[in-house]
Amino acid sequence: MLATTCKGKFLWKTASPNDPRFRAFAENPDVISERLPLASTELVDVLQRALHLDPSCRLSLQQLREQVAKIPLFKKEKKGFFAKFFSVND
Repeated sequence: MLATTCKGKFLWKTASPNDPRFRAFAENPDVISERLPLASTELVDVLQRALHLDPSCRLSLQQLREQVAKIPLFKKEKKGFFAKFFSVND
């Protein structure tokens, strides 16, 4: 949902090798930065870890909340954009 909010639409239709957009991500996770050009480097990193192909390597929901609360969403934004939405202790 976070990536969809930033982009205004889904990054891919289905998480399947048959979907060319998902396949591009599976082959090169850096494609997220191309699809979200205004996203901060920190946000791209969090999204890559949250969407990792190996579920055991993905961020937990708690880790995702903590990370998102501390980072800028867009390149020209102050840190902690989502801090007001999530109760996260620094």
